[in-house]
Amino acid sequence: MHRLRWLTPLIGLIHLAGLALLVSYSRVNLHADLAATGAGGPRLLLAVAALVAAVAPTGLAWLYLRPLQHWLQRSTASPQEAIPTAIARRAANLPLVVAAYALAGWALLVVQALLRGLLADVAVPVSILAHLVLRPLLVGVVVAAAVLFVAEAVCRASVWPSLLGAIRITGNRQLWRLRTGYRLLALWMTVSVIPLGAVALTAYARVAGTDAVADPLLEQIVSVVLLIALSAVLGGAVLAWTVSRSITRPLQALETATQALSAGHFDTRVVVNATDEFGTLAEGFNLAAQRLSRNAAAAGAFFCSKNAPCEGLRLINVTHTQGPKTAWACLLAHGTAQGVTPALTCLLP
Repeated sequence: MHRLRWLTPLIGLIHLAGLALLVSYSRVNLHADLAATGAGGPRLLLAVAALVAAVAPTGLAWLYLRPLQHWLQRSTASPQEAIPTAIARRAANLPLVVAAYALAGWALLVVQALLRGLLADVAVPVSILAHLVLRPLLVGVVVAAAVLFVAEAVCRASVWPSLLGAIRITGNRQLWRLRTGYRLLALWMTVSVIPLGAVALTAYARVAGTDAVADPLLEQIVSVVLLIALSAVLGGAVLAWTVSRSITRPLQALETATQALSAGHFDTRVVVNATDEFGTLAEGFNLAAQRLSRNAAAAGAFFCSKNAPCEGLRLINVTHTQGPKTAWACLLAHGTAQGVTPALTCLLP
């Protein structure tokens, strides 16, 4: 609970850091150009727009967190209180919601920057207009990714362990699930595409409008920078896709197998095709499923020997009115509520 209290200030600090990065980048690369074109705009207007981009997402995140904080405080005093579904769903969607607020706030800066360039007193060159629009866009993506990962870290540590047990995750369309592959994509964009994009954008702005004949060395340097940035982005994309596939495919296989096992198909197994943690996890899953299958067979044989003849008993993939089930699932479905005899009836052909 105490960690959740610090999430709103952390989100505010991330936004302020993004604004500081935006201002520093502008002063280093665009200060003289903006003054010459008149696209800088009034300082008060710029300050208000930046304040809205930072304060509005932080305020919305605080409003979203308030019901969670109040319920967690109340549950501390009353540990036996049932967890409301709405509270658990709000906690599950928290990281993506606050990241969406952050991205929307910085989108306002993008629109404001575009209007500054289009409504300037003089014609703004394309390179300066691209700077005006892409600067807040790039920084906004970085800020949104940082907010997402920080919120996830806080939720994993102090929120989700006590709340996610109250709702079903699989097949729940009210939950915003961000798969591992998308997280890797966001990380790749944050550490690779966006910084290299900023370098390429700066190089393009510096060379735009210059005379290549008069300054051929500058043209060559910029061409090399652009080539390096492009090759790094493409190479990083291929590497990120390969790593993402190597992680998400075993997880998806285990997720599918777990759903089948929970439905009563104890003969479910997964392929062990790695020697890392995924291979160990798959091997452990197969051992657990094998032991459950043996226990189901032993339980069916025990009930059969004590209460009814065993001839014709089917212990695996039993078919009855509710679909295919194993003997153990059939016993649980019928024997618990109606006694042993109906359970054995459903097992017999």
